[in-house]
Amino acid sequence: MRHSRRRRLLVEDNAKAGIPHPIISDRLVDKRVCAEILGVKPVTVHKWLRERKIGSYKLGRSVRVSIAEIHKFMERNRIPARPERDVRR
Repeated sequence: MRHSRRRRLLVEDNAKAGIPHPIISDRLVDKRVCAEILGVKPVTVHKWLRERKIGSYKLGRSVRVSIAEIHKFMERNRIPARPERDVRR
């Protein structure tokens, strides 16, 4: 299993459990890793960063995104499930 896949699975497991991991949630990742976590292409992440849909840090010439910011972005764009209907016959 590739390192980035393990990292993504760990982040997803923590998010599902609602347990923020201090080491992972404070990490800064580049656009490529951000795209892997979100399941989109790096070009899409670049577009969202340009539109300021995802907060980022500019470190010299490189752009970094915090894992916590990725989680916030995912929560803002979450579509809740519909409540179950009462089936009457």
